[in-house]
Amino acid sequence: EGPVEGQFHWLWPVTKLYALPGAPNLAAGPVTPLGPERSAGFLDYFFPEDVGNDEIEELLAFDDQVGREDRALVESVQRGTRSGLLDGGQLLPESERLLAHFQGLVREALA
Repeated sequence: EGPVEGQFHWLWPVTKLYALPGAPNLAAGPVTPLGPERSAGFLDYFFPEDVGNDEIEELLAFDDQVGREDRALVESVQRGTRSGLLDGGQLLPESERLLAHFQGLVREALA
């Protein structure tokens, strides 16, 4: 049995790791910055030998769906930020504390 909830982690500076809920699995890959508003990435997926093809296809379909939803949300926020109507975005203190930490690491690296 795999994780009940997804586990999402970031290894500074450009590697993401996560395990999706369901069958045992691990996804890992880099995210490469292409510019101030663009990045590219890919993932390699790992499963134990006893995980069947149907379970793998189900996990990959779930990951694809979540990825599409995340991308739509992030692109919408970028359009809003780019509109110039706001000076900056506001992070949610509880659910986005890791994002705030990551932004601090970026600021330190660029200083």
